Amino acid sequence: MDFKDFLSNKLKSIEKANWKRNLIIQKPIDSIRRIVHFVEGFDSVDKEIIQFSSNDYLGLSQDPRLIEAALEACKEYGFGATGSRLITGTSALHIQFEEKLAEFKSTEKALFFSSGYAANVGTISALVGKQDLILSDELNHSSILSGAKLSGAELIEYEHLSIDSLEQKLIEYRKDYKNALICTESVFSMDGDIADLKSIVEIAEKHDAWLLVDEAHSTGVFGGEGRGLVYKLGLTDKVHVQMGTCSKALGVEGGYIAGSTELIDFLIQRAKTFVYSTAPSIPAIAALMESLKICQAENWRREKLFKNVQLIRAFCSAQGLELIEGQSQIICLKMPSNEIALKWSGKLMELGVWVQAIRPPTVKTPRLRISVSALHDESNLKQLFEALNTFL
Repeated sequence: MDFKDFLSNKLKSIEKANWKRNLIIQKPIDSIRRIVHFVEGFDSVDKEIIQFSSNDYLGLSQDPRLIEAALEACKEYGFGATGSRLITGTSALHIQFEEKLAEFKSTEKALFFSSGYAANVGTISALVGKQDLILSDELNHSSILSGAKLSGAELIEYEHLSIDSLEQKLIEYRKDYKNALICTESVFSMDGDIADLKSIVEIAEKHDAWLLVDEAHSTGVFGGEGRGLVYKLGLTDKVHVQMGTCSKALGVEGGYIAGSTELIDFLIQRAKTFVYSTAPSIPAIAALMESLKICQAENWRREKLFKNVQLIRAFCSAQGLELIEGQSQIICLKMPSNEIALKWSGKLMELGVWVQAIRPPTVKTPRLRISVSALHDESNLKQLFEALNTFL
């Protein structure tokens, strides 16, 4: 088949299933307001909207203190790192930030990657291989699945949040493999629900399995000073690998792995997404140093975030909107079809509220994902509620 015909046919199938996604051109005004560029026929219009789809949970992405730190670092160091960390890419700032990350996570060491996706893929594929077993929650992020498949290990998925399913899989399969790695998110990105980490730790110890916990949507939000759910539950010494991101609550970019000295030293040698990637830019590292400081010092951001979460959940329940069960800053409204999810999302955008429709293949069932920020004020919530009321 002709190459372009092949692609056209695939795109038609995607569009027919209402799976097609489009890039949305936007420019930030601040952490919660955006100018969105709409194209309607031959005309185009820029419209201000309130952001309820961003992962900027603490409202730090546009904080002037981060911007100033990045500018000062750029003046001193330049912008690009010019090479991978093992060649020319490591600066004193990279090392200082990793030391701060380790202190933040209460681990011996930490390693910074260019993205959370790279952290999961590089770490999982380095730790296990063909003689090993991976047990993965069926709703884990794509980066965990990609790392698992790349590793060559046997990948078995257990039922979402089911401790019984996890243990049954371990009883059935563990004996046939040299090593076993359990992978779970702490806060699941597309449902907003939370794993029973204490029970997972107990099962991992019982069946001689290692444990990787993805704290991408927990870092900065849960635990004292935003140190995450692993820290909050007192499980730091029980979790072998803590993964997290700096692109969500911390408002910048990149991902990290925190754990023992031996783990980090091993990943420096074997994690391909670390070894073969150009180091993250110096200004980004400087911004993260400032962001981490603010995250730890300004607890009011977490308090305001969860006050907003309570108000939105209360409104949705009072209005009879069906919520996917969750206990986090991610609130999901169930939608009966992809078509209706897209219709609601489009109408909300017209009303100045950005709530993204999440559809297969990202998730199994369509939903609207409301992502809450510490900087949403009373007027922002009122605008969201009035927009949602148009469907009721």
